[in-house]
Amino acid sequence: DDDILVETTLNNAIKHLTNKDYLAYFGGTITYIHADNTFKIFSKPHPIKGDNDNLFIRVDDYFRNHQQILWGVYKKRILIKAFTYLDKQNFSNDNLLEISLASIILYYGKIFITGDYLNIREMADNSWGRRVKTLSFANYISNKNVKLNIHQYSNSIDEITQTNFGQKVFTAYWNISYAVKI
Repeated sequence: DDDILVETTLNNAIKHLTNKDYLAYFGGTITYIHADNTFKIFSKPHPIKGDNDNLFIRVDDYFRNHQQILWGVYKKRILIKAFTYLDKQNFSNDNLLEISLASIILYYGKIFITGDYLNIREMADNSWGRRVKTLSFANYISNKNVKLNIHQYSNSIDEITQTNFGQKVFTAYWNISYAVKI
């Protein structure tokens, strides 16, 4: 892989994950843009809460301040749970991979996001962010495929959680202060 890890942040992640309640540790990413030979910091990493003892406060805290979590340090057991879930889905929108991963982690435990940088990576020219529609509220309203994928996610995650978990995730993700029936 083309990622370069920041050793001190990686060591902090390993230490932090000795706490049984935490399932994943994330930090910021510095991105190398090959086309113009520059490094970009798209957003400074900021520590966010994903560690409240109340599940729905954890979900709200995390998704209202969503940051990428694909590049991080995970406990093996949560990756197995997440990929078992994802293997059963056939989402046509790859953005649901990240939403699902965060959802599974938050349902079973806590996330730690540091204000430090964890890695440096090259931006892929064919990133899925350029291939699929974002999961924005506007696209949910206007794009049939986005709506179908979000409904699929919501129904399948609710089978695991036995709650309106999917709706709670997207209400927070869209930063909506009122409930939206999905």
